[in-house]
Amino acid sequence: MDLGWSEYFGAQNLYYVLMKIAGFNQWFQANDLKSYLVILLITLILIMFII
Repeated sequence: MDLGWSEYFGAQNLYYVLMKIAGFNQWFQANDLKSYLVILLITLILIMFII
């Protein structure tokens, strides 16, 4: 399969990137409680290092 520069920088790659972002967003929202707790833990650790 030929991937020329127009396919890499054009609409096909844009569609691919948007599908990857949408898949990550769907996974992130499916694990919302776990993600919230992880972000909270990271934030608390960063606050402890700053103070």
